[in-house]
Amino acid sequence: MEQMEEYKKTLASLSLQIDRGEQLVSGLGGEKVRWSASQLHLEDMYEKLVGDCLMAAAFTSFLGPYPNDYRMDINSEIF
Repeated sequence: MEQMEEYKKTLASLSLQIDRGEQLVSGLGGEKVRWSASQLHLEDMYEKLVGDCLMAAAFTSFLGPYPNDYRMDINSEIF
């Protein structure tokens, strides 16, 4: 009889672990969608990185000799 009680406790414990595992897997299912969207966004940003750096360098180079107030005004109008 003791062995039967021990088996029942083990069964209850394993059932609880299975339920928690199923909850975890179902919760992570939504994360895949979010991570996939994030990956696509990061890939797009990575493709544009060189161009963005060139634009920033050109902007800095072109507006370097002008006073700070003028650079701030131009920057606020563009961005």
